[in-house]
Amino acid sequence: MVYKIFGELNDDKKDANLSLRVSKETRNLFEQHAKGKYGDNATALKDILLRYMETIAYKRGTINSNAMYIIVPKIKKMENIVRDYKTQFVIHDTNQPLEYFPPNELKYSVSPFDIYDYGKDYLNFDEYGSQILFHQAAAMGYGENDFIVVFFYLNNLLDIFNEGIYSIGPNNPNGHMGFIMFEFQDVVYHVILTYVLDDDGVMTMGNAEIKYGLEAYKFAKNKDNLELAKFIDSYNPNTSNIEQDITALKNKREDLERQIQEINAQIKKLKK
Repeated sequence: MVYKIFGELNDDKKDANLSLRVSKETRNLFEQHAKGKYGDNATALKDILLRYMETIAYKRGTINSNAMYIIVPKIKKMENIVRDYKTQFVIHDTNQPLEYFPPNELKYSVSPFDIYDYGKDYLNFDEYGSQILFHQAAAMGYGENDFIVVFFYLNNLLDIFNEGIYSIGPNNPNGHMGFIMFEFQDVVYHVILTYVLDDDGVMTMGNAEIKYGLEAYKFAKNKDNLELAKFIDSYNPNTSNIEQDITALKNKREDLERQIQEINAQIKKLKK
């Protein structure tokens, strides 16, 4: 299944132009195809552009086309996670949308995820799906009462901005980092998502890792997503000082602004 990174683009307002020059041969070849499939060049170029824009991450958000799931252990106390629990998991594709997820509320929350306690809720799955989940969990060493299944949508809340798009980094434009956070039996799970989409927008690799609240907070802060860091901080009292961190970032911005002014002044002198 192809994932639309942020759904269809809203292109109703026509207030800007894009243009390019090509050889006559290229134009003639394209026109033959454009007229046959789209009717004219303008319609073809717009459709191609918008479809391309739907496969790149030009902002942070949620991919609402179809849901994923992970199988994770029932954690009794988060402080024992490294010692007592497996913390890394494979992201599985459901290959279908979960229509009962309200897409506009999925940015990050502890609530809008579908969580199943397999030992109690397995009857909610059809027999085929239930057996798949059981065998996948058994391969991870879990009994039927030891794990939960979490359904969610992918997002890229921990991407960094580079060369006009969001991704893991400049050397991996198709790789993304996301974050989900949910609560089960009074334990708040912080999960980092790492996945790769191919050029057609299909996931070729996906892993998830449970983190402490402080680790998740630092991840969000280091990725310059202060809104997410503040949200994580609100569920992890005494683990961070976000006001102090915001002040430090403001000071850093002011210092960079001063450096830019100095550089501009030097450029003006060199031009004289």
